[in-house]
Amino acid sequence: MHILPSFLRKKEEAIIVVFGGEENLYERAKILQLFEHHFKTKIQKISNLPEYKCTFFYKDKKYVNIIFTFAFNPRKDEVWEAYERHFKSKGVACGLPASIIVSHIKSNYNPQLILFFGICGAFAGNITTTYLPSSGRELLFNSKFILPEEVGKHLPKRHLGFHNILQGKVEGHNATVISTNMLLQHLGIVDFEDWIKLWRNYISKDNPERKFDFKVAQKWTFEKGKEYSRVLSHFGHIIDKESFTFIRNFRRKKLGIKLQCSDVITQNIPLDTESDMIDWNKFASNVISAIEQCIIHEI
Repeated sequence: MHILPSFLRKKEEAIIVVFGGEENLYERAKILQLFEHHFKTKIQKISNLPEYKCTFFYKDKKYVNIIFTFAFNPRKDEVWEAYERHFKSKGVACGLPASIIVSHIKSNYNPQLILFFGICGAFAGNITTTYLPSSGRELLFNSKFILPEEVGKHLPKRHLGFHNILQGKVEGHNATVISTNMLLQHLGIVDFEDWIKLWRNYISKDNPERKFDFKVAQKWTFEKGKEYSRVLSHFGHIIDKESFTFIRNFRRKKLGIKLQCSDVITQNIPLDTESDMIDWNKFASNVISAIEQCIIHEI
């Protein structure tokens, strides 16, 4: 059987919906189940990316084909691999990087529009605030930890603007988003043992009178993270992981990005608790509303 090369195959026309983060993070929001109920449709898993699909007639008139998937971190690098090990140790699957998801979309689909939904940190303001960024910057680190000499000195590069099709359709503040492969607030702590080896001497020199332990290290990273965030606030309003990858690749197409703030980086938030501060009901409602407005006005 002769198989056509991918560039000659007819690509499927669809609305592409991407969530920023691992699939497990969004299970508590029950977004796909609520989507099924709202639009009276059924969503089926079509690949292990993971990737889901549904088709229906909106109000019995407009045919709609939607692909749902997830992207975690911008690219497959040492940082993503450290996260993958971290999640695997907890029995949770780590999502594929945004760069791989983008390649998959380009190879298989003719997007009617691309919608990206995620959570973000803010340099000021309140948690649960929603943002509709119209520009982005990128801040990538090459090692799995933010190094001492990088704090406050490694700065975002390449500013790109785009038309966010969600502006004027749903509620949200205009913003510039900085996308990074690190968890800025905690200076990239993923592999705790390796992190302690790296920072033990540096923190001990900074605090010679204090015995090194994890609580001391955590408090120290909070302060350094806040110091870093004050510098970065001159380059953007919010920070996430994946948005810029989609801005860079799809800014000339119909692209909508909506981010919900989970934490204000200048505040002390313990490790692994940011996702618990999200109003998941509000998040799910915002996603469904945004998709419906795009079905009405953009296709």
